[in-house]
Amino acid sequence: SRDLKDGVRNSQTGGYATLATAGVEAYFGRFVAGANVQQPLVQELSGGDSRAKQRLQLHVTVLL
Repeated sequence: SRDLKDGVRNSQTGGYATLATAGVEAYFGRFVAGANVQQPLVQELSGGDSRAKQRLQLHVTVLL
């Protein structure tokens, strides 16, 4: 079953989160650079013992 380790229930797993995401991308020939930020709106993670924070993601992509 889910959330079991060695037959014992682990309350430090599972949960859900809903995040709002906004971002931008810029194209430079064969290269793409972008960034986005994610803000948790609603969350219940690991029985309330864990909290998601705001996230910033950056990326660079080479188009083949």
